[in-house]
Amino acid sequence: MLCMGLFEELINEALELINAGDTKKAVEVLLTAWAYQESGMLMSPPEALRYLMIRFPEVEELASIQEEGENLNTIARKISARLGMKSLPSAER
Repeated sequence: MLCMGLFEELINEALELINAGDTKKAVEVLLTAWAYQESGMLMSPPEALRYLMIRFPEVEELASIQEEGENLNTIARKISARLGMKSLPSAER
């Protein structure tokens, strides 16, 4: 049960960051949450990205983060959908 509490806390933090317009930091927190959900270990954003790229090489959003070729808001929405979040508030104001 402790695992789910931390995961939910990370998701809530990501939502707050998106609402505040800090999409880059929100993506980092979403990556951390996703890696935590998959591994049970809390990782820094760069570690989480590396782990997820190895675990899910087919996920294009992960490569886009490294290349910064895709809008971070779009990436945040795609990752949140993978994590089972139904909707994400818009970071565009």
